[in-house]
Amino acid sequence: MEKSNPGNCCCLIYTSGTTGNPKGVMLSHDNLIFNGTSVSTDVINNMPSDEMIKIEDIKIVSFLPLSHIAGLQFDVIIHILYGSQVYFAKPDALQGTLVETLTWCRPTLFLAVPRIWEKFEERLKAAAKSKPALLQSISNWAKGYGYEKVINQQKGVDPSWIYGFANFTILKRIKQIIGLDQAVMFFYGAAPLKQTSIDYFASLDIPLFNMYGLSETTGSTTVNILNDFSL
Repeated sequence: MEKSNPGNCCCLIYTSGTTGNPKGVMLSHDNLIFNGTSVSTDVINNMPSDEMIKIEDIKIVSFLPLSHIAGLQFDVIIHILYGSQVYFAKPDALQGTLVETLTWCRPTLFLAVPRIWEKFEERLKAAAKSKPALLQSISNWAKGYGYEKVINQQKGVDPSWIYGFANFTILKRIKQIIGLDQAVMFFYGAAPLKQTSIDYFASLDIPLFNMYGLSETTGSTTVNILNDFSL
């Protein structure tokens, strides 16, 4: 550590290879530390006031490749800086065991690529279709108040008292299915996510924050706190 300087190369991060062969990017110690501090500040400043938690009490499930910037920054650097908790998923997490880990860990923050959110959506919709018509009707009623709450949250308007009832009886139970009932912030990144999916998760009181950046300029990573909803 005594021989390391802030501008020295800390690690090699690889791009996805979307526009050609994967390319190794040299990232310095100060780049990663600055970005980790900035992202953490964004997260803390935009955490719902009624669900504020100490950063050392934050729990995250690590399942993204650590050779890419999202996994390294979100799952490693932030926790080196602040000492929060990281749970590592099984090697076959992306083949179907991720939900098993989530339901055991109950993370307080969750970041996933769009395909993971789409799989969650497919799983939850399939589960909903298997329920009796009356339960489906009640669930749809609750989802309406979940969506209204997320939209009002962006306007600085408090949710209605009916939302609290809908969340307690329906929405929180739905989130338990994928292990996200204790999460206070939800993120996606690395690729676009369909508006219909964003709206669907809003109806479950899961407002998706768009976290974006580049491997080559990781110091510019930021959180789109306005989400992608059409007001």
